[in-house]
Amino acid sequence: AVETAVVEAMLDPVVIPEAVATLIENIGSYYPDWNGGTQTCKNDGNAPLYMKRGGFIMSGLEECCTKYYSWEKTKCLQLG
Repeated sequence: AVETAVVEAMLDPVVIPEAVATLIENIGSYYPDWNGGTQTCKNDGNAPLYMKRGGFIMSGLEECCTKYYSWEKTKCLQLG
């Protein structure tokens, strides 16, 4: 039998540049690019406020394309 052990570690707080923090925050925040006319979903952190507050943000590109561009899902996924 192989013995296993759980190792717990405390991570020290890390200071990261604001640009990196913004990128991390936007991972998994896809919104439909209706105003840009790209026919895809973006995760660039520039979602309009009404989308942020109105539940338009999806956790992944496929989920966003399925919900907002179902008639052209393949194109949406390729462009995204």
